[in-house]
Amino acid sequence: MTSTNHHRDRELQAEARAWATFTGANYTAALRQLNTPAAQGLLGPRVSPRHLIATLSEHPVIGSRGGEAVLREHGMTVSGQNDDGPAWAFNGHDDFVQLALITDTLRMFGPVVHGAAPEVGSYSAKHTVERILHDSVSYVSNGRLIWAAAALGLTLSPRELDSPNVKIGLPPLEHNYARSLVTPGAQLPSADHHRPAGYGALTLRLQQLAAGQPIDPRWIPIAKRPVAHAFSDWLRAQSERDDPIGDLARDYAAGLDDSAHRIAETPEELLAILDEVGCSLRVYEVAQAAGVEWNNGN
Repeated sequence: MTSTNHHRDRELQAEARAWATFTGANYTAALRQLNTPAAQGLLGPRVSPRHLIATLSEHPVIGSRGGEAVLREHGMTVSGQNDDGPAWAFNGHDDFVQLALITDTLRMFGPVVHGAAPEVGSYSAKHTVERILHDSVSYVSNGRLIWAAAALGLTLSPRELDSPNVKIGLPPLEHNYARSLVTPGAQLPSADHHRPAGYGALTLRLQQLAAGQPIDPRWIPIAKRPVAHAFSDWLRAQSERDDPIGDLARDYAAGLDDSAHRIAETPEELLAILDEVGCSLRVYEVAQAAGVEWNNGN
C-alpha cells in the first residue's frame, strides 16, 4: 500500500469514528456508509462528516456555539417550544448517505446573484429535494435540508425565533423550475432557460445509483458567462411603462419567470410565442407595435 493510500484510509477511518461517536452508530456501520457509492459525491467532493459535525456548532446561523442545539430534525428551535427530546433521530444506518445526497441535490443549482438575500424557504426546498431523491431517500427533514445547505456554504437568512424555517440562498427561478418538474399535478415548464445546470447530471447519476450501475465521473460545472438577449431585455425593461406595451412587457416577464414560454430573441419570435400560447388580436397588435419601436431604436 502506498503512503498516499495509507493516509487516505487513515483519514476515512477517522471520519467514520467521528461520525459513529456523534450519531451513536456502530463504527463499522459508519465506515460502510462513508464507502457507499452514494456518499462519494455525485456532483462535487465527498462530504466530510467532521465538517458536518462542526457546522452544527460553529455556523453563524445554525451553530450552537457551545450552548443548546439550535438546529434540530424539524428545523430551527422555536422560542417557547419544548425541545427537551433528542435533537436528531439518527438511525445509524444511512444518516450520512442521506446528507450526502441532499448536499449533491443542492449542488445542482447555480449561484445566486452576489449579495442577494436568500429567497427559497427551507420547507419548500426540502419537499423539492425529497421528491428528486425519492428512489434513494424516502424522507428529507427540514432540519437536514438546512444542515446540508449550511455545510455547503449556502447563505441562510438570520434565525427567526418564531419559525423552524429559514430562507436559503438558492436561485428562486431555478428552484421553481425543479419543483414544477417533480411536484405531482404541477404545470410542467414549457421552456428550459431556468433549468438548473446540474439537473441532468444529477438525474443520470441517481438513475445509475438506483440500478446498481457504475456511476459516471463526478460532474464539473462549467462557468457560464451572462448571456445578453437584447430584444428580450429591452422588452422586460418596458414593464415600468403605463401603456399597452408596458402591460405586454409585464405579462412577458411573468411568463419567462414561470418558464411558461421561451425567450424571444427577436420581435418575430415574440409573435411566434404569442401564436403558440394563444392571444387576442389586440395583444398581437401591441406586440407588433413593440417590434416596430424596437427596430426603430436599433
